[in-house]
Amino acid sequence: MERRICIDPGHGGADTGVIAFGLEEKEICLDIACRVREYLSMQGVEGRLTRSEDVALTWLERARRAEEFEAEVMISLHLSGSSDHQDSGFESYIGGCAGLTERSLQSWLHNHIAAFFRPFGIWDRGKKYDSTGAFPLLDEAVCPVIQLQLFFLTHPEEKRWCRHRPFREALAYAIAEGAIALLQQKSVK
Repeated sequence: MERRICIDPGHGGADTGVIAFGLEEKEICLDIACRVREYLSMQGVEGRLTRSEDVALTWLERARRAEEFEAEVMISLHLSGSSDHQDSGFESYIGGCAGLTERSLQSWLHNHIAAFFRPFGIWDRGKKYDSTGAFPLLDEAVCPVIQLQLFFLTHPEEKRWCRHRPFREALAYAIAEGAIALLQQKSVK
């Protein structure tokens, strides 16, 4: 059976997400997601995007697309933003009702991405649960969902990395590499 990962580029259409320094979260997430899909394909893993163009989707439509694809896991890509330009770092989320499998998968992928970010000075803000229901996709999708809040677009240094094409390519490769390792961990469960 071919391994399948659903990649969810956050936001889209009129929902731009964070806007800072002339950059939009929805565009950056789509760019990184397309690169992740390409790297997965090169490794024989089928990756499918919830959106491959600039369209708005509800969390329910995103969950349905992962289910139709029969994804083993879904990785939702987002950026963070803050009015305090000193706020920075990477964090990941799983649903408030997540079980042991989701916690294990989150830990594996989170640690992999955090290690990638360390040399760039993007610090690890931690593994988190969506206990408030702010991200309904995390509890409603059929497959395990891990949401990556990659960095703060509003932080001047992190924004600088974001504009750097080789950084985005390396980040996409790290996410794909982590996702493949994640599937191997999932197989052991």
